Order: sequence, then structure tokens, then C-alpha cells
Amino acid sequence: MSNHQATMAELTARIEQMRRERIAAGKPADPPEPFLPYAAAIVLAENIPDYLPYIVKYTQILNETDEVHPIDTSKLDRYFDGLKLIGQTAGTGGREAKLWAIFTGRALALIIRLNNDTYDGTVEKAVRQLHQFIRLIKMGKKPSIEHGVNHSTEIDDLKAECERYRSDESLMDKWRERYAEIEGDL
Repeated sequence: MSNHQATMAELTARIEQMRRERIAAGKPADPPEPFLPYAAAIVLAENIPDYLPYIVKYTQILNETDEVHPIDTSKLDRYFDGLKLIGQTAGTGGREAKLWAIFTGRALALIIRLNNDTYDGTVEKAVRQLHQFIRLIKMGKKPSIEHGVNHSTEIDDLKAECERYRSDESLMDKWRERYAEIEGDL
């Protein structure tokens, strides 16, 4: 068996194990398909600051001092709903948007747990996790018009769709309701 075949066999076995774990937890074998249109992700992301520099700096401080330095995390909670929803982005740009949103959310949640003294691990472990999250955030991209089109002719269509979401909150409510329906199956 070649290395490639062995790797594929290991991956297949891991996927099957994950499916069994999901079933044992009372969830469907496979998670729901991403559903959020990229234009909706762009509109949600417009209201979420780029926290990567903040996450990097906080990780550096943790790494250099090996202790938690209390910071005000009260304003971070307001962004989690948007990040969770962006984590369900489908279509062109969806993979990068999901990476950015999911791991930004996980990094911020870890920083909050560290500051609330609810993290069950060492500072060293937190630094390792944050470094991993930073790497994955960088693999993603914050949703934007520039990242959501393959050809310049599509920019006008994407801009128009974004404007539709900005002007009609009921469209965004539809996606929030969809997320609430499937959240337990994620």
C-alpha cells in the first residue's frame, strides 16, 4: 500500500469515527450543509472588527509572561452570533469565510475563558491553541466583495445582493432562524 493510500485509508477511518461519535451524541451522522449566501456573510462581517492583530498581540503577551493579564472582554460577546452564522457560508469564498469566522470565534472564546478564569489548562496550552487558531484564521479570509468573486463582471451582482441584505433585515432574520434550527446538529 502506498503512502497516499494509507493516508486516504486513515482519513476514511477518521471520518467514519467522527460519524459514529456524532450519532452517539444524538446528532445526524453528517453535519448540515452550509447555507449562508456569501453576500449575507459580507454584510455580517462588516460589523465585526478584524481581531487578528489583537489575538496575535495577546498571544505574544501570554507567551512572554506565562500568565494571564486581565483585559476587558465585555465587548467581544456581541460578535459571536455573526461569527457563528458566517461559519455556515456556502459557495464561492465560503471555505475561507468559514475558516476566518470559526477560528476567530474560537480564539476570542478562549481569551474570554482565560480572563474569566474558566479555562481548564495551562497558559502554555492556551498559547499553543491560540497559535493554531491564528494559523487557521490566516488561512481564511474575512468575507468581502474582493474575495467573493471570480470575475470582475460578478462584482456588480455581489454588490447588489449585499445592498439587498443591508436594506432588508428580514432577509438576515431568515438566515438567523435557519441557524437556530440546525445549531444542535452542528
